[in-house]
Amino acid sequence: MTSFRNILLTIGMSLVGLVEARTVDELKVAYEVKLLALEKAYQADLEKLSSGYARALEQVQEKLQKAGRLEDVLKVVEEKKDLKLGKWPLGLLDDSAPADFLRLRKIYETSRIKADREHAEAVIDTADKMADLMVAQMKALTREGKITEAKKAKNLVEAIQVDEKINAAKELVRRVRLNQNAPLAYRLRRSGDDLEVLVRFDKSGKVSLDSPVENVTEITGGKKERGDTKAKVLGEFVGAKGYEADPFVSFESDMDRISPPLQAVNYELEPGVEIQGRKALRILMPVKATNPRVEWPGILSPEGSSSRIKIDFHYLIPSENKKLKGFSFHYGLAAPIEKKVMDTTGRWVAESLETESMNEYDMLRLFAQHLNGGGKTFNGGNESIYLDDLRVTYLSFAAHVVETYKDGKVVERFTEEPTAQKAIALAGKLLLSQSN
Repeated sequence: MTSFRNILLTIGMSLVGLVEARTVDELKVAYEVKLLALEKAYQADLEKLSSGYARALEQVQEKLQKAGRLEDVLKVVEEKKDLKLGKWPLGLLDDSAPADFLRLRKIYETSRIKADREHAEAVIDTADKMADLMVAQMKALTREGKITEAKKAKNLVEAIQVDEKINAAKELVRRVRLNQNAPLAYRLRRSGDDLEVLVRFDKSGKVSLDSPVENVTEITGGKKERGDTKAKVLGEFVGAKGYEADPFVSFESDMDRISPPLQAVNYELEPGVEIQGRKALRILMPVKATNPRVEWPGILSPEGSSSRIKIDFHYLIPSENKKLKGFSFHYGLAAPIEKKVMDTTGRWVAESLETESMNEYDMLRLFAQHLNGGGKTFNGGNESIYLDDLRVTYLSFAAHVVETYKDGKVVERFTEEPTAQKAIALAGKLLLSQSN
């Protein structure tokens, strides 16, 4: 049987003086064995790195336990858990983490990136040499009239060119750097405040929730101002689960005055009315009212920019009301948010609702409940409800692609209309794991 050791050596030899006795099938097997050997060595390196980091973390945890620093101990415990699960990249550490922990993390990340790059470079080198070898074999075999064998060589070259693992290795080398200053991937705009950030590839060479983000001056959909997000990674910027959200308040009012964009249809509004110790917005509904509603246009997010939104407020329904005994908030024309009707009477109530974008409307609406009437004309009995301290907060966001980058240059731009921009995240959930 032909020695695999000799065949492996053939892959690494100069293309000058090819050993023609090696068949394409033999060389293909040798190539696959070489890739498996590289993968095995790489996994062994990762295991060694992980084990060493885990032991170092144990020492840090023991030190923190003796000092009674529970919060810091829990951070180390979470790190050990992620490490055991093979998570990469590891989650963002804040500056308040223990200095020893931060130092060890930096050493581990640098070592991991180096191992990833060295493995990727070895895979690329092996693939390139094999492709060159097959091109030479293809020509030699064609000259000898061995067309079937030459076609095998040609097919192997083409397979190497489209091999996902080989191309992923090339992307990793291009995107992941030892100094951890990754190349740009996108300029993204999020829903709600239209804030834009630049997004870099993460430590694995992908666009993920752990991709670093940085402020940039808006060029579409906003006020052309430099953003002020506190987010350090994409997960924080879009409010993804497991990340500390970077929220945006789209509306906030103590209801002491009519705050735009508040408007009413067939309701009478009187701000700053004192009742039961609070100043509030009095919402009065007359005896005859056609399709009555209160509206706040533009403070929610349409379905195409799906976001998760929290609505906080206080309300009071006078106990003497006979017609107007409740109300509900709606996302445009949709059913009541959380199917909730506010109907407690006689006292101030603090309420909080959460909802994801439900339709293509961006309008918050208030509708009265428990009213008599026919068609769209209702009997409000000249009764009132009171609303105070309304606050609308985006907890998670959609993120849309404004520009894509390759090698530091813009290769695609979507700046005409925000609605034409491709979504990369909806309601804090990433849709694409990698691109470019």
